[in-house]
Amino acid sequence: MLPFGLFKVTGESMLPGLRSGDYVFIRRRPPSLLTGDLVVVQHTQFGTIIKRIKHVCSNNQFTLEGDNPLASTSSAALGLVSKEQVLGKVVWQIKRPR
Repeated sequence: MLPFGLFKVTGESMLPGLRSGDYVFIRRRPPSLLTGDLVVVQHTQFGTIIKRIKHVCSNNQFTLEGDNPLASTSSAALGLVSKEQVLGKVVWQIKRPR
């Protein structure tokens, strides 16, 4: 598996920082994941999603949230996400032309 990946943003849950049509470049298997990091996750219910880590739990699990609460699935609905579900940490954003 390549150490980096590219994902297209869909939806409005990460506004204003990420807009639908932007791309994010991720680092797979980052050495650490911290509160506030943007991550791409393979969620069991919602598929591939981009969210911000809201809280790091002691058992390698995380709660996630979107930057735009009016258009984002709540952290309660997302539930806890394991480190194994994290595809990578966002290290670069590519904005689509406006």
